[in-house]
Amino acid sequence: MHIIKKILIGFSLALLAGSLLLGVIAGVAFFAPNRMADLISFRQLRPFHVSAALFWILTAAVSGILVYKNDFSKKLNARWTYLFGITWMLAIVAVFLAYAFQLYGGREYWEFPPLLNIFLLLAWVFLLVNFFQTIFRLRVRMPVYLWMWTAGILFFLFTFIEQNLWQIPWFRQTFLREVTIQWKSNGSMVGAWNQLIYGTAIYLMVKISGDESIGRSKLAFGTFFLGLANLIFNWGHHIYNVPANAWIRDIAYAINALIEKNGGEDAAAA
Repeated sequence: MHIIKKILIGFSLALLAGSLLLGVIAGVAFFAPNRMADLISFRQLRPFHVSAALFWILTAAVSGILVYKNDFSKKLNARWTYLFGITWMLAIVAVFLAYAFQLYGGREYWEFPPLLNIFLLLAWVFLLVNFFQTIFRLRVRMPVYLWMWTAGILFFLFTFIEQNLWQIPWFRQTFLREVTIQWKSNGSMVGAWNQLIYGTAIYLMVKISGDESIGRSKLAFGTFFLGLANLIFNWGHHIYNVPANAWIRDIAYAINALIEKNGGEDAAAA
């Protein structure tokens, strides 16, 4: 395993630990604000906690993909992995430094200065190139977890760009326009990283059991397409607080009910 992959895994674990610790401290600050007033406020702690949790999910999911993709191609140049890892981690460190100096300017879940999104976007492009170099060299029918990883990487890129559309003045001309695109993109983004996570879960099931049919069965692909529909359409209930056509919510709640019926409450929450 390349050293950069080990560092990424360690970095993701540090983000998890930081998220838990910051969550506890933020809870104390929320319920006992007077005791924390001289140190740090809940308002300052919340972005730290939220970003640590968000980046933990993404970094851990991507670290797994980068490790496991070697099973499909061992001949790729590690350059793209290093470019992604270094750019991604430096951008996240910059996010927390911005919070430490109380520099904000972003939006919900992404409250850091918008300029830092450029580096996160660049890192994700490095990941995309790295991953698709592997995919394009395959000469076999892809198992479902590769389809899930592909969908997750592509749709995260799309929703991340969509989430940043508020920086274009036209989207900020009305409050409803901006808040609608914000919550729509955030809802879809959760579905994107669910694809990354569930793809890894199925991959591990295949490797632990030694049964390759798990990743190629009709049930597996049915789950993939249900998750894909969840990603594309299930954001409707994320915009319940703004005017929208009823059919948008109807589709979202129908998919939500279908997922819950099949035991996918976590996916339905996306």
